[in-house]
Amino acid sequence: MTQVNVSSFDIWAVGICVVIGGQYFSWNLGLAAGTLSYGIAVGLMGSAYLCLSLSMAEVTSMVPFAGGAYGLGRCTLGYYVGFILGCCEFLEYIVFTCPCRW
Repeated sequence: MTQVNVSSFDIWAVGICVVIGGQYFSWNLGLAAGTLSYGIAVGLMGSAYLCLSLSMAEVTSMVPFAGGAYGLGRCTLGYYVGFILGCCEFLEYIVFTCPCRW
């Protein structure tokens, strides 16, 4: 197995690909559905992300290690739920980085 050196630029580039591939292209389809309904949906999703970030901040202040979704799910909800969360997070990273290769 070869050793791969990942720089901060590589991590930045993957993040940009995730944003462009996953969020940027859906704006046109959402606006075509209707401006008011899309605005309401964006507002609801914004409040959901705010609640998510506040909840994650609270949980990570209580758990004394950095383990991502797997570690937090394992400590708070049990081993099997943590395993499922880890698998889903891994699948998310694979799917969202696929547009970067094309």
